[in-house]
Amino acid sequence: MKAALVIILALLLVVPITFFLMGSHSGLALDHPPSVIGADTPFHLAVRNPHGIRQLTASLEQDGKTQTVTAATFKKHRLGVFRHEPDQNFAVSVGKKNFPAIHDGAAKLTFTAISNDVRGRADSVTLPVTVNLSPPRVSADGEQHYINQGGSELVTFTPGGYVTESGVKVGKYTFGSEPLPGGTRRFSLFAYPWDLDTSVIPYVYAANPAGGAARATFTYKLFPK
Repeated sequence: MKAALVIILALLLVVPITFFLMGSHSGLALDHPPSVIGADTPFHLAVRNPHGIRQLTASLEQDGKTQTVTAATFKKHRLGVFRHEPDQNFAVSVGKKNFPAIHDGAAKLTFTAISNDVRGRADSVTLPVTVNLSPPRVSADGEQHYINQGGSELVTFTPGGYVTESGVKVGKYTFGSEPLPGGTRRFSLFAYPWDLDTSVIPYVYAANPAGGAARATFTYKLFPK
């Protein structure tokens, strides 16, 4: 009788300990993460764990204060017997919308995944980021532009705010820009391709990886061909 009790007690101890020790780590990998965040900046994250995860969170630390939001939750599998869960991919938006207390300046962003097993290991990936909430602005020159369909034209413009990309968009076509000497003005040499309808309106634009964008039209006369 005593031997049976010892065996039962041993099983009661060994089984939970075994499942606890079977807990697995999560591998987190960010795909080309932005270094600057603004109002609503997307981050793409892949998580690998044979048990899957029960929760994914994003935390932003700035000035010693941390804000945390839950990016995803899943039904718990406490026994951890499901050991062949596929990799999971997430698109998590980070910015002023879900972290309302952030301001311009340096910050630290952390993604944490909790394994979906008895142990519930927490694994994280952290990266430094810069918060820049200044939206892009752009104004075009006041010149009259003459454009031949199938030809090209040059326009100058002035971007402002946090801008990493600017130029001219004409329908489905995008043309980059280069800086002019001695200031913040830029120029773009763009085309008005043959395959576009003459109702398409070209415009200058400015954008950043934090999701901000601005546009402005300019005065032009189009000569169809």
